[in-house]
Amino acid sequence: MEDDIETEHRSGLGRLVAVGVTGLAMTAVFGVGLCANGSALADGYRASGGSLGTPGEAVVTSVEEERDGQVCKGRFAPEDGGALVEARIEVRGDCVEGQQVEANLAPAHTSLFVGDEHPRAWAPGAQDWGLFVPFVVLFAVVCAMAAALASVSLARAAVIVWGRSRFGR
Repeated sequence: MEDDIETEHRSGLGRLVAVGVTGLAMTAVFGVGLCANGSALADGYRASGGSLGTPGEAVVTSVEEERDGQVCKGRFAPEDGGALVEARIEVRGDCVEGQQVEANLAPAHTSLFVGDEHPRAWAPGAQDWGLFVPFVVLFAVVCAMAAALASVSLARAAVIVWGRSRFGR
């Protein structure tokens, strides 16, 4: 009977450690997602306000209607005369082909969690950076829940191990 209790304690300890390690892994993965989306949000906000990126002029060359709204693509010409850059163009409101706007070019975010394969040219007042807010909140909540799960599970496992070493069970 005592062997059955010992086996049950070991399997319970193993489960707690497994849950704790899984929680730590989730915290790491969702933490990266939180950082990636937070960075994209901040970059868009700052570029649309003129404090980030390369200043220049963007010309919309194509407009695609998608479920979430328009996707405007075009060419960005830096004001210092550098090479043209293919970019996604973010404007205030809707865009039309041929539209020219002053913009700041922000670099692409090549994260699995953001998906910007092209740099973005942000016109003053463009507010599409706000689309990242729900993702930042989601990743923050999941990250916090995973961290809490890991903390509680590993703390319980530590108490069990400490109790065994202290009381010889």
